[in-house]
Amino acid sequence: MLKLNKTIGRSYNSTPKDIYNTKAALNHMGYYEINPAAGLNEWVDTQMFNSIEKYQADNGLRVDAVIKPDGPTQGSINNSLMANSYGYQTNPNDTSIIQTTYATGQGPTCAAPPKCGQNPGPGDQPLS
Repeated sequence: MLKLNKTIGRSYNSTPKDIYNTKAALNHMGYYEINPAAGLNEWVDTQMFNSIEKYQADNGLRVDAVIKPDGPTQGSINNSLMANSYGYQTNPNDTSIIQTTYATGQGPTCAAPPKCGQNPGPGDQPLS
């Protein structure tokens, strides 16, 4: 589950943890591709905002690249993570996957991208 402390958006001061967790959630759903050279990191980038906008457009949400804590985009992301579980978690109160990702500095891993975490197959590995 994606849990944010502050709003994510182009004109917002977001926390590094929220940025990292947002990228991880978007990656799990196939919306954010991790740059192999930079890895999953805490820095805002154009790709993150483009990924948010693509997710919003695909899910009938206001397309503004903004995710507010407990707002419609965050709720939709969490519903998508729950509905599809992407091989990672099924408990709606469990934030451990995203939190563990941040705490360990290990991003999502897949043996065969391009859409890491989407429709997990034998090569996809849940985070630990």
